[in-house]
Amino acid sequence: MHVSLVNWIDRPTDPPKPFVLDGREVAGIGPDLTESLIGDWVPRPLAANVGRCFQGMTPVGSGFILSEEEATRLRIQDADNTQVVRRYLTGDDIAQSVGQSAQRWIIDFGQRSLEDASRFGAALDILRKRVKPEREINRDRFRRTHWWRFGRPYTAVRDALAPLRRFAGGNRVGKRLLLAWFDVEIVPSDKAQVFVFQDDFSMGVLTSRGHGAWAWHQGATLKGDLAYTPTSVFATFAWPDQATEVQRERVAEASRRLLARRSEICLAEQIGLTTLYNRVETAPTPTSPRCTVLSKRP
Repeated sequence: MHVSLVNWIDRPTDPPKPFVLDGREVAGIGPDLTESLIGDWVPRPLAANVGRCFQGMTPVGSGFILSEEEATRLRIQDADNTQVVRRYLTGDDIAQSVGQSAQRWIIDFGQRSLEDASRFGAALDILRKRVKPEREINRDRFRRTHWWRFGRPYTAVRDALAPLRRFAGGNRVGKRLLLAWFDVEIVPSDKAQVFVFQDDFSMGVLTSRGHGAWAWHQGATLKGDLAYTPTSVFATFAWPDQATEVQRERVAEASRRLLARRSEICLAEQIGLTTLYNRVETAPTPTSPRCTVLSKRP
């Protein structure tokens, strides 16, 4: 059980009582519940980060989700169905699957009109049976009248990903922030974070300790786990935009080597990233055989 107690007062006492944080007196307490004074520096959103990080999509309706058998049948039945029957990525896929791959399928008509969606008859029939009855009693007018679409348009994230071939995906809640590359054809769920980058330098920055520390400082927590929030974490994160080409390539190469070695270990050991990083953190000594294998490359 996790309990947090926060108290406010309408007006100070005379004489004022001292501020107490975690059992000790402090000069002041800031909005992030850390020691700070009025007028202290507060991180602000940066214009360069706009449109670069999004929470994934929420279908609003379990009827959009397909079983492996249903997805296979639809895709074999009509090759065109591959346009709307897509892999569905969750945070658990990133953290726990051996290949950091999406394990489920979903029907996603995007922004298609009902007339256009009718070209994919079998997929649309599934939504007509599973989703439409629930949407017809939904209070939200958009969801009632656009029952074959996800609960929100998600045009911003769709437009941002359109020119890319891949994106960096991260788990939204977890013991640590974990990231991997994903094809843009994959649909990220609301349990995943979407980082609109496709270059190795940016992945290197995102997987750096600096970004991780900033996430813990600026983000929220859920039962002790990190809850990554684009507005408070990514929007205020300062990128090393003055790095030289040589420095950028060094970071990019380190990123490529890290992800490649990480994948090798996960496949060889048949483990996910959470288990891998747990092993690294609990490795007894740097000279042990296990630790040598894990730290063979950066």
